[in-house]
Amino acid sequence: MGFVSCDTFKAQRKFLSWTLYERSGQFAERCFNVWNKLTSDEAREILAAKHFAHLGCVLDDGTPYVVPVNYFFEDGSIYIHSLEGKKLDALRNNRSACVQVEDIRSPFKWKSAIAFGEFEEIEEPAKRARIVKQLLRHFSTLTPVEGAADDTAAEDLVVFRIRIDRLTGVAEN
Repeated sequence: MGFVSCDTFKAQRKFLSWTLYERSGQFAERCFNVWNKLTSDEAREILAAKHFAHLGCVLDDGTPYVVPVNYFFEDGSIYIHSLEGKKLDALRNNRSACVQVEDIRSPFKWKSAIAFGEFEEIEEPAKRARIVKQLLRHFSTLTPVEGAADDTAAEDLVVFRIRIDRLTGVAEN
């Protein structure tokens, strides 16, 4: 079933069962909100404005795995840090990943962008140091292991990016 405009919904309302209205609570009093597709530029704006996301990857056994991450967006890539663990094992085994970012104002007013791309570990020392400094600029403390006063970060900190191949977005307002 597709989404309908408020005017269409109101016009067709008499044909819908009142039982549906009774079960749907507030939908009896207001029309359905419409989801709008975002342009690539609008989706990029969300990525640039926010610094908290959900990273999705696939574990070795095929199980989807989603974790919260801090990030920054630059030059078509999402830069993230992590300590060794399950997500890095998964990303090294299957480089495909997605990153979901949202801007939620209320349950009926929000925007979401999903970036699909490929994992790439940043190992070159100068580039790694620049990215860590950029991450630290956005966050006074990243994790209990890292702090803004330590711009070199822990030696076991892994810095990587998701190079974006495809970007989608939707909004409800």
